[in-house]
Amino acid sequence: MKLTSVLLTALVIHASAIGTAQNVTYSANNVPIEQVFMEIKNQTGYFFLYTESVLKKAKPVTIAANNMPIQQFLEELFENQPLAYTIASRTITVTSTTKVEPNTIHIPDIIALAPFPIKVTDPEGNPLSGATVSIPSKKISGITDAKGEITIEAEAGDVIVVSFIGHQPYRITVTSAMLSASGSYTIALKRAEAELDAVEVTINTGYQHIKPEHSTGSTFTLGRKEYESRINTLNFLDGLQNKIPGLLINNEVQFEGNGLFQIRGISTIKGNRNPLIVLDGYPTELSLDQIDPNDIETVTVLRDAAAATVYGARSSNGVIIIERKKAKAGELRVNFRATTSFRPKEDYSRYRWADNASDIVVEYEKFRNMNALGTVWPGLSGSGGGNRTDNPAALIMLHWRSNTNPISEQERDRQLAELASYNNSSEYSKLFLRTASTQTYNMDMSGGSDRILYFLTANYSHNNAMQVKNDDNIFRISG
Repeated sequence: MKLTSVLLTALVIHASAIGTAQNVTYSANNVPIEQVFMEIKNQTGYFFLYTESVLKKAKPVTIAANNMPIQQFLEELFENQPLAYTIASRTITVTSTTKVEPNTIHIPDIIALAPFPIKVTDPEGNPLSGATVSIPSKKISGITDAKGEITIEAEAGDVIVVSFIGHQPYRITVTSAMLSASGSYTIALKRAEAELDAVEVTINTGYQHIKPEHSTGSTFTLGRKEYESRINTLNFLDGLQNKIPGLLINNEVQFEGNGLFQIRGISTIKGNRNPLIVLDGYPTELSLDQIDPNDIETVTVLRDAAAATVYGARSSNGVIIIERKKAKAGELRVNFRATTSFRPKEDYSRYRWADNASDIVVEYEKFRNMNALGTVWPGLSGSGGGNRTDNPAALIMLHWRSNTNPISEQERDRQLAELASYNNSSEYSKLFLRTASTQTYNMDMSGGSDRILYFLTANYSHNNAMQVKNDDNIFRISG
Protein backbone atom coordinates (compact mmCIF):
# COMPACT_ATOMS: atom_id res chain seq x y z
CA MET A 1 0.00 0.00 0.00
CA LYS A 2 1.41 3.35 -0.99
CA LEU A 3 1.18 5.95 1.73
CA THR A 4 1.43 9.68 1.31
CA SER A 5 1.93 12.11 4.17
CA VAL A 6 2.17 15.81 4.32
CA LEU A 7 4.43 16.44 7.30
CA LEU A 8 6.13 19.81 7.44
CA THR A 9 7.27 21.87 10.40
CA ALA A 10 5.18 24.99 10.97
CA LEU A 11 7.59 27.91 11.01
CA VAL A 12 5.08 30.77 11.08
CA ILE A 13 1.78 30.93 12.95
CA HIS A 14 -0.86 32.86 11.04
CA ALA A 15 -1.40 36.41 12.18
CA SER A 16 -5.10 35.78 12.79
CA ALA A 17 -4.42 33.40 15.68
CA ILE A 18 -6.07 34.69 18.87
CA GLY A 19 -4.37 33.64 22.13
CA THR A 20 -3.69 29.93 21.96
CA ALA A 21 -6.59 29.16 19.59
CA GLN A 22 -5.96 28.65 15.88
CA ASN A 23 -8.31 30.40 13.48
CA VAL A 24 -8.68 29.94 9.73
CA THR A 25 -9.63 32.45 7.04
CA TYR A 26 -10.24 30.73 3.73
CA SER A 27 -12.74 30.48 0.90
CA ALA A 28 -12.79 28.09 -2.06
CA ASN A 29 -15.24 26.69 -4.59
CA ASN A 30 -15.10 23.09 -5.78
CA VAL A 31 -11.40 22.45 -4.97
CA PRO A 32 -9.68 19.16 -3.96
CA ILE A 33 -9.66 18.55 -0.24
CA GLU A 34 -5.86 18.17 -0.29
CA GLN A 35 -5.59 21.82 -1.32
CA VAL A 36 -7.57 22.80 1.77
CA PHE A 37 -5.25 20.66 3.93
CA MET A 38 -2.26 22.60 2.64
CA GLU A 39 -3.93 25.94 3.39
CA ILE A 40 -4.75 24.87 6.96
CA LYS A 41 -1.14 23.79 7.45
CA ASN A 42 0.16 27.16 6.17
CA GLN A 43 -2.16 29.17 8.41
CA THR A 44 -2.11 27.16 11.62
CA GLY A 45 0.93 24.92 11.65
CA TYR A 46 -1.19 21.78 11.95
CA PHE A 47 -0.22 19.04 9.54
CA PHE A 48 -2.22 16.11 8.19
CA LEU A 49 -1.51 12.40 8.20
CA TYR A 50 -3.46 10.20 5.79
CA THR A 51 -3.15 7.37 3.29
CA GLU A 52 -3.53 7.84 -0.43
CA SER A 53 -6.46 5.40 -0.61
CA VAL A 54 -8.39 7.37 2.05
CA LEU A 55 -8.75 10.44 -0.17
CA LYS A 56 -9.79 8.57 -3.31
CA LYS A 57 -13.50 8.94 -2.44
CA ALA A 58 -13.22 12.47 -1.04
CA LYS A 59 -15.57 15.02 -2.62
CA PRO A 60 -14.53 18.45 -3.92
CA VAL A 61 -14.84 21.16 -1.29
CA THR A 62 -16.77 24.42 -1.33
CA ILE A 63 -16.27 26.41 1.87
CA ALA A 64 -15.98 29.95 3.18
CA ALA A 65 -14.59 30.99 6.57
CA ASN A 66 -13.46 34.24 8.13
CA ASN A 67 -11.38 33.95 11.28
CA MET A 68 -13.13 30.69 12.14
CA PRO A 69 -11.73 28.42 14.91
CA ILE A 70 -10.01 25.42 13.42
CA GLN A 71 -12.28 22.93 15.21
CA GLN A 72 -15.37 24.51 13.68
CA PHE A 73 -13.65 24.80 10.29
CA LEU A 74 -12.78 21.09 10.31
CA GLU A 75 -16.36 20.12 11.19
CA GLU A 76 -17.69 22.02 8.18
CA LEU A 77 -14.89 20.69 5.98
CA PHE A 78 -15.57 17.03 6.78
CA GLU A 79 -19.37 17.40 6.69
CA ASN A 80 -20.85 15.10 4.03
CA GLN A 81 -17.41 13.62 3.40
CA PRO A 82 -16.70 9.86 3.67
CA LEU A 83 -13.90 10.82 6.06
CA ALA A 84 -13.26 11.18 9.77
CA TYR A 85 -10.50 12.99 11.65
CA THR A 86 -8.80 13.00 15.03
CA ILE A 87 -6.49 15.62 16.50
CA ALA A 88 -3.51 14.73 18.69
CA SER A 89 -0.97 17.42 19.53
CA ARG A 90 -0.63 19.31 16.22
CA THR A 91 -1.28 16.33 13.96
CA ILE A 92 -4.66 15.77 12.24
CA THR A 93 -5.12 12.12 11.28
CA VAL A 94 -7.64 11.49 8.48
CA THR A 95 -9.35 8.09 8.13
CA SER A 96 -12.09 6.64 5.91
CA THR A 97 -15.68 5.96 7.09
CA THR A 98 -16.65 3.88 4.04
CA LYS A 99 -17.49 0.30 4.87
CA VAL A 100 -16.09 -2.60 2.85
CA GLU A 101 -18.54 -4.55 0.67
CA PRO A 102 -19.00 -8.14 1.95
CA ASN A 103 -17.85 -9.83 -1.26
CA THR A 104 -15.09 -7.36 -2.07
CA ILE A 105 -11.61 -7.42 -0.60
CA HIS A 106 -9.77 -4.12 -0.38
CA ILE A 107 -6.29 -4.83 0.91
CA PRO A 108 -5.70 -1.26 2.14
CA ASP A 109 -8.77 -1.47 4.41
CA ILE A 110 -7.78 -4.83 5.96
CA ILE A 111 -4.73 -3.32 7.62
CA ALA A 112 -5.63 -1.95 11.05
CA LEU A 113 -3.91 1.41 11.28
CA ALA A 114 -4.26 3.26 14.57
CA PRO A 115 -3.05 6.63 15.85
CA PHE A 116 0.14 6.12 17.88
CA PRO A 117 1.12 9.17 19.98
CA ILE A 118 4.86 9.50 20.69
CA LYS A 119 6.81 11.91 22.87
CA VAL A 120 10.55 12.36 22.27
CA THR A 121 12.86 13.67 25.01
CA ASP A 122 16.54 14.02 25.76
CA PRO A 123 18.24 11.95 28.54
CA GLU A 124 17.11 14.53 31.16
CA GLY A 125 13.47 14.32 30.06
CA ASN A 126 13.36 17.66 28.21
CA PRO A 127 11.18 17.56 25.07
CA LEU A 128 13.02 17.54 21.73
CA SER A 129 11.27 19.74 19.18
CA GLY A 130 12.05 18.93 15.54
CA ALA A 131 12.97 15.28 16.05
CA THR A 132 12.23 13.10 13.03
CA VAL A 133 9.88 10.15 13.52
CA SER A 134 9.42 7.80 10.56
CA ILE A 135 8.22 4.39 9.45
CA PRO A 136 10.67 3.59 6.60
CA SER A 137 8.69 0.60 5.28
CA LYS A 138 5.63 2.79 4.65
CA LYS A 139 7.47 5.98 3.75
CA ILE A 140 5.74 7.86 6.55
CA SER A 141 7.64 10.52 8.46
CA GLY A 142 6.93 13.47 10.70
CA ILE A 143 8.52 16.03 13.01
CA THR A 144 7.78 16.56 16.69
CA ASP A 145 6.20 19.81 17.84
CA ALA A 146 7.39 22.22 20.55
CA LYS A 147 6.36 19.70 23.24
CA GLY A 148 8.30 16.91 21.53
CA GLU A 149 5.06 15.16 20.60
CA ILE A 150 3.72 13.65 17.39
CA THR A 151 0.96 11.21 16.46
CA ILE A 152 1.68 8.80 13.66
CA GLU A 153 -0.53 6.11 12.13
CA ALA A 154 0.98 2.67 12.74
CA GLU A 155 0.08 -0.98 13.07
CA ALA A 156 1.53 -3.83 15.04
CA GLY A 157 4.87 -4.90 13.60
CA ASP A 158 5.85 -1.50 12.17
CA VAL A 159 9.40 -0.36 12.92
CA ILE A 160 9.56 3.29 13.96
CA VAL A 161 12.86 5.18 13.71
CA VAL A 162 13.45 8.31 15.79
CA SER A 163 16.44 10.58 15.13
CA PHE A 164 17.67 13.98 16.24
CA ILE A 165 20.88 15.91 15.62
CA GLY A 166 23.53 15.15 18.23
CA HIS A 167 21.70 12.06 19.49
CA GLN A 168 21.83 8.38 18.71
CA PRO A 169 19.02 7.07 16.46
CA TYR A 170 16.37 4.95 18.21
CA ARG A 171 14.41 2.05 16.65
CA ILE A 172 11.33 0.49 18.13
CA THR A 173 8.88 -2.19 16.91
CA VAL A 174 5.23 -1.35 17.51
CA THR A 175 3.17 -3.95 19.41
CA SER A 176 -0.57 -4.29 19.91
CA ALA A 177 -0.13 -3.39 23.59
CA MET A 178 1.49 -0.09 22.63
CA LEU A 179 -1.38 0.80 20.29
CA SER A 180 -4.02 0.03 22.92
CA ALA A 181 -2.25 1.82 25.77
CA SER A 182 -3.48 5.22 26.87
CA GLY A 183 -1.25 8.27 26.71
CA SER A 184 1.89 8.94 24.69
CA TYR A 185 4.75 6.50 24.32
CA THR A 186 7.89 8.30 25.58
CA ILE A 187 11.23 7.77 23.86
CA ALA A 188 14.39 9.19 25.49
CA LEU A 189 17.26 9.60 23.02
CA LYS A 190 20.86 9.20 24.10
CA ARG A 191 23.42 11.79 23.14
CA ALA A 192 25.97 10.77 20.52
CA GLU A 193 29.55 11.04 21.70
CA ALA A 194 31.95 12.11 18.98
CA GLU A 195 35.39 10.64 19.33
CA LEU A 196 38.41 12.11 17.59
CA ASP A 197 41.06 9.77 16.34
CA ALA A 198 44.29 10.28 18.19
CA VAL A 199 46.93 11.86 15.97
CA GLU A 200 50.50 11.37 17.00
CA VAL A 201 52.58 14.42 16.13
CA THR A 202 56.34 14.00 16.03
CA ILE A 203 59.35 16.07 15.01
CA ASN A 204 61.98 14.59 12.71
CA THR A 205 65.49 15.57 13.84
CA GLY A 206 67.11 13.55 11.09
CA TYR A 207 68.23 10.86 13.52
CA GLN A 208 64.94 10.13 15.24
CA HIS A 209 61.32 11.18 15.63
CA ILE A 210 60.57 12.83 18.96
CA LYS A 211 57.46 14.34 20.51
CA PRO A 212 57.14 18.13 20.42
CA GLU A 213 57.36 18.37 24.22
CA HIS A 214 60.75 16.68 24.09
CA SER A 215 62.20 19.29 21.74
CA THR A 216 63.90 22.36 23.19
CA GLY A 217 64.49 24.14 19.87
CA SER A 218 62.46 26.07 17.34
CA THR A 219 61.26 23.77 14.57
CA PHE A 220 58.70 23.75 11.80
CA THR A 221 57.43 20.74 9.85
CA LEU A 222 55.83 20.92 6.42
CA GLY A 223 53.79 17.86 5.41
CA ARG A 224 53.32 16.41 1.94
CA LYS A 225 49.87 17.94 1.47
CA GLU A 226 51.02 21.44 2.43
CA TYR A 227 54.19 21.16 0.34
CA GLU A 228 52.33 20.08 -2.81
CA SER A 229 49.69 22.78 -2.46
CA ARG A 230 51.74 24.78 -4.98
CA ILE A 231 50.33 22.96 -7.98
CA ASN A 232 53.39 23.29 -10.19
CA THR A 233 56.75 22.88 -8.52
CA LEU A 234 59.90 22.88 -10.63
CA ASN A 235 62.43 23.04 -7.85
CA PHE A 236 62.61 22.37 -4.16
CA LEU A 237 62.57 26.01 -3.08
CA ASP A 238 59.28 26.75 -4.87
CA GLY A 239 57.51 24.41 -2.47
CA LEU A 240 58.90 26.28 0.55
CA GLN A 241 57.96 29.77 -0.58
CA ASN A 242 55.74 31.50 2.00
CA LYS A 243 55.23 28.23 3.90
CA ILE A 244 57.83 28.33 6.68
CA PRO A 245 57.86 31.22 9.18
CA GLY A 246 61.19 33.06 9.32
CA LEU A 247 62.46 31.59 6.05
CA LEU A 248 63.56 34.22 3.52
CA ILE A 249 63.97 33.19 -0.13
CA ASN A 250 64.66 35.62 -2.97
CA ASN A 251 66.86 34.48 -5.81
CA GLU A 252 66.71 37.93 -7.39
CA VAL A 253 68.66 39.40 -4.47
CA GLN A 254 72.34 38.54 -4.74
CA PHE A 255 74.76 38.77 -1.82
CA GLU A 256 78.38 37.70 -2.30
CA GLY A 257 77.31 35.85 -5.47
CA ASN A 258 74.50 33.90 -3.74
CA GLY A 259 70.74 34.37 -3.71
CA LEU A 260 68.98 35.35 -0.52
CA PHE A 261 68.19 32.22 1.52
CA GLN A 262 68.12 32.72 5.26
CA ILE A 263 66.83 30.58 8.09
CA ARG A 264 68.78 32.10 10.96
CA GLY A 265 70.24 35.17 9.30
CA ILE A 266 73.71 35.61 7.79
CA SER A 267 76.23 33.74 9.92
CA THR A 268 79.39 34.52 7.96
CA ILE A 269 80.68 36.96 5.38
CA LYS A 270 83.16 34.89 3.38
CA GLY A 271 82.27 31.35 4.43
CA ASN A 272 79.59 28.94 3.26
CA ARG A 273 76.10 30.29 3.91
CA ASN A 274 74.11 27.30 2.67
CA PRO A 275 71.96 25.39 5.18
CA LEU A 276 72.78 21.80 6.06
CA ILE A 277 70.66 19.35 4.06
CA VAL A 278 69.77 16.11 5.87
CA LEU A 279 68.22 13.62 3.44
CA ASP A 280 66.51 10.55 4.91
CA GLY A 281 68.64 10.82 8.03
CA TYR A 282 71.99 11.40 6.28
CA PRO A 283 73.74 14.80 6.31
CA THR A 284 74.71 15.61 2.73
CA GLU A 285 76.56 18.21 0.71
CA LEU A 286 73.65 18.55 -1.71
CA SER A 287 72.64 21.98 -2.91
CA LEU A 288 68.99 22.97 -2.86
CA ASP A 289 68.62 22.75 -6.64
CA GLN A 290 69.65 19.08 -6.62
CA ILE A 291 66.58 17.94 -4.67
CA ASP A 292 63.65 16.51 -6.63
CA PRO A 293 60.52 18.26 -5.32
CA ASN A 294 58.29 15.37 -6.40
CA ASP A 295 59.94 12.99 -3.91
CA ILE A 296 59.16 15.09 -0.84
CA GLU A 297 57.16 13.52 1.99
CA THR A 298 57.95 15.99 4.80
CA VAL A 299 60.29 18.92 5.34
CA THR A 300 61.44 19.90 8.83
CA VAL A 301 63.42 23.08 9.46
CA LEU A 302 65.58 23.46 12.61
CA ARG A 303 65.91 27.20 13.09
CA ASP A 304 67.77 27.97 16.28
CA ALA A 305 70.95 27.13 18.16
CA ALA A 306 69.43 23.98 19.66
CA ALA A 307 70.20 22.27 16.33
CA ALA A 308 73.90 22.51 17.25
CA THR A 309 73.38 19.81 19.88
CA VAL A 310 72.73 17.38 17.01
CA TYR A 311 74.78 18.71 14.10
CA GLY A 312 77.37 20.96 15.72
CA ALA A 313 78.83 23.92 13.86
CA ARG A 314 77.39 22.70 10.56
CA SER A 315 73.96 23.90 11.74
CA SER A 316 75.07 27.56 11.91
CA ASN A 317 73.09 28.37 8.74
CA GLY A 318 70.09 26.28 9.77
CA VAL A 319 69.18 22.67 9.05
CA ILE A 320 66.66 21.39 6.50
CA ILE A 321 65.62 17.79 7.15
CA ILE A 322 63.98 16.10 4.17
CA GLU A 323 62.13 12.81 4.33
CA ARG A 324 61.37 11.35 0.91
CA LYS A 325 58.45 9.19 -0.11
CA LYS A 326 58.97 5.52 0.67
CA ALA A 327 57.55 2.29 -0.63
CA LYS A 328 54.88 0.39 1.28
CA ALA A 329 54.39 -3.35 1.27
CA GLY A 330 51.53 -4.60 -0.85
CA GLU A 331 50.39 -4.69 -4.43
CA LEU A 332 51.75 -2.36 -7.08
CA ARG A 333 50.67 1.24 -6.56
CA VAL A 334 50.95 3.74 -9.38
CA ASN A 335 50.47 7.48 -8.84
CA PHE A 336 50.47 9.98 -11.69
CA ARG A 337 50.36 13.75 -11.37
CA ALA A 338 50.32 16.29 -14.21
CA THR A 339 50.25 20.06 -13.72
CA THR A 340 50.40 23.12 -15.96
CA SER A 341 50.94 26.73 -14.90
CA PHE A 342 51.21 30.05 -16.71
CA ARG A 343 52.95 33.28 -15.76
CA PRO A 344 52.22 36.53 -17.63
CA LYS A 345 55.22 38.21 -19.19
CA GLU A 346 56.84 40.97 -17.21
CA ASP A 347 55.58 44.52 -17.67
CA TYR A 348 58.81 46.49 -17.64
CA SER A 349 57.01 49.79 -18.14
CA ARG A 350 56.23 49.81 -14.42
CA TYR A 351 59.93 50.18 -13.71
CA ARG A 352 60.30 53.36 -15.79
CA TRP A 353 61.20 56.40 -13.74
CA ALA A 354 58.73 58.51 -15.75
CA ASP A 355 55.86 57.78 -18.13
CA ASN A 356 57.39 60.06 -20.78
CA ALA A 357 61.05 59.28 -20.13
CA SER A 358 62.04 59.39 -23.82
CA ASP A 359 60.53 62.83 -24.23
CA ILE A 360 62.35 64.11 -21.14
CA VAL A 361 65.71 62.86 -22.41
CA VAL A 362 65.12 64.38 -25.86
CA GLU A 363 64.22 67.75 -24.36
CA TYR A 364 67.33 67.67 -22.16
CA GLU A 365 69.66 66.88 -25.09
CA LYS A 366 67.97 69.54 -27.22
CA PHE A 367 68.57 72.17 -24.56
CA ARG A 368 72.14 71.01 -23.82
CA ASN A 369 73.26 71.07 -27.49
CA MET A 370 71.32 74.13 -28.61
CA ASN A 371 74.58 76.13 -29.01
CA ALA A 372 76.94 73.30 -29.94
CA LEU A 373 79.91 74.18 -32.18
CA GLY A 374 79.33 73.67 -35.87
CA THR A 375 82.66 71.89 -36.26
CA VAL A 376 81.74 68.97 -33.97
CA TRP A 377 79.54 67.09 -36.43
CA PRO A 378 82.06 66.97 -39.33
CA GLY A 379 84.75 65.82 -36.95
CA LEU A 380 82.84 62.85 -35.59
CA SER A 381 83.89 60.61 -38.54
CA GLY A 382 84.27 60.67 -42.23
CA SER A 383 80.78 59.22 -42.65
CA GLY A 384 79.19 61.48 -40.07
CA GLY A 385 79.12 60.30 -36.47
CA GLY A 386 79.39 56.54 -36.86
CA ASN A 387 82.11 56.13 -34.21
CA ARG A 388 80.51 58.15 -31.47
CA THR A 389 78.34 56.78 -28.65
CA ASP A 390 76.49 60.05 -28.09
CA ASN A 391 72.81 60.05 -27.24
CA PRO A 392 70.79 59.85 -30.51
CA ALA A 393 69.07 63.12 -29.62
CA ALA A 394 72.48 64.78 -29.18
CA LEU A 395 73.63 63.53 -32.61
CA ILE A 396 70.51 65.04 -34.22
CA MET A 397 71.29 68.40 -32.59
CA LEU A 398 74.95 68.26 -33.66
CA HIS A 399 73.86 67.46 -37.21
CA TRP A 400 71.54 70.47 -37.14
CA ARG A 401 74.36 72.72 -35.87
CA SER A 402 76.84 71.46 -38.49
CA ASN A 403 78.51 74.20 -40.59
CA THR A 404 79.01 71.87 -43.57
CA ASN A 405 75.86 69.86 -44.30
CA PRO A 406 73.28 70.83 -41.66
CA ILE A 407 69.68 69.60 -41.62
CA SER A 408 66.81 72.02 -41.50
CA GLU A 409 65.05 72.96 -38.30
CA GLN A 410 61.89 71.22 -39.48
CA GLU A 411 63.85 67.99 -40.11
CA ARG A 412 65.48 68.33 -36.70
CA ASP A 413 62.13 68.64 -34.95
CA ARG A 414 60.68 65.71 -36.94
CA GLN A 415 63.57 63.42 -35.97
CA LEU A 416 63.44 64.53 -32.33
CA ALA A 417 59.65 63.99 -32.15
CA GLU A 418 60.02 60.49 -33.61
CA LEU A 419 62.73 59.70 -31.05
CA ALA A 420 60.64 61.13 -28.16
CA SER A 421 57.69 58.88 -28.99
CA TYR A 422 59.78 55.72 -28.98
CA ASN A 423 58.96 53.27 -26.13
CA ASN A 424 61.73 50.73 -25.83
CA SER A 425 59.98 48.71 -23.08
CA SER A 426 57.00 48.09 -25.38
CA GLU A 427 59.30 47.03 -28.22
CA TYR A 428 61.28 44.75 -25.90
CA SER A 429 58.09 43.12 -24.62
CA LYS A 430 56.83 42.58 -28.15
CA LEU A 431 60.06 41.13 -29.57
CA PHE A 432 61.70 39.28 -26.69
CA LEU A 433 59.07 38.34 -24.09
CA ARG A 434 56.14 35.89 -23.92
CA THR A 435 53.80 34.30 -21.38
CA ALA A 436 55.82 31.70 -19.51
CA SER A 437 54.42 28.21 -19.11
CA THR A 438 55.50 25.20 -17.10
CA GLN A 439 54.34 21.61 -17.52
CA THR A 440 55.27 18.80 -15.15
CA TYR A 441 54.49 15.09 -15.28
CA ASN A 442 55.34 12.84 -12.38
CA MET A 443 54.73 9.11 -11.97
CA ASP A 444 55.81 6.86 -9.14
CA MET A 445 55.40 3.12 -8.63
CA SER A 446 55.83 1.30 -5.36
CA GLY A 447 55.05 -2.01 -3.69
CA GLY A 448 56.74 -5.17 -2.51
CA SER A 449 56.65 -7.48 0.46
CA ASP A 450 57.86 -7.37 4.04
CA ARG A 451 61.27 -8.59 2.85
CA ILE A 452 61.82 -6.38 -0.15
CA LEU A 453 60.31 -3.06 -1.23
CA TYR A 454 60.66 -1.04 -4.38
CA PHE A 455 59.94 2.60 -5.22
CA LEU A 456 60.52 4.07 -8.66
CA THR A 457 59.74 7.63 -9.66
CA ALA A 458 60.06 9.41 -13.00
CA ASN A 459 59.55 13.12 -13.61
CA TYR A 460 59.52 15.21 -16.76
CA SER A 461 59.31 19.02 -16.76
CA HIS A 462 59.02 21.32 -19.76
CA ASN A 463 59.57 25.00 -19.10
CA ASN A 464 58.95 27.78 -21.62
CA ALA A 465 60.71 30.68 -19.97
CA MET A 466 59.53 34.25 -20.27
CA GLN A 467 62.33 35.13 -22.69
CA VAL A 468 61.63 34.06 -26.27
CA LYS A 469 63.52 30.91 -27.40
CA ASN A 470 64.60 30.24 -23.83
CA ASP A 471 63.29 26.72 -23.08
CA ASP A 472 64.52 23.89 -20.95
CA ASN A 473 63.45 20.29 -20.32
CA ILE A 474 64.28 18.22 -17.27
CA PHE A 475 63.91 14.47 -16.97
CA ARG A 476 64.58 12.73 -13.66
CA ILE A 477 64.36 9.09 -12.71
CA SER A 478 65.22 7.62 -9.34
CA GLY A 479 64.51 4.50 -7.37
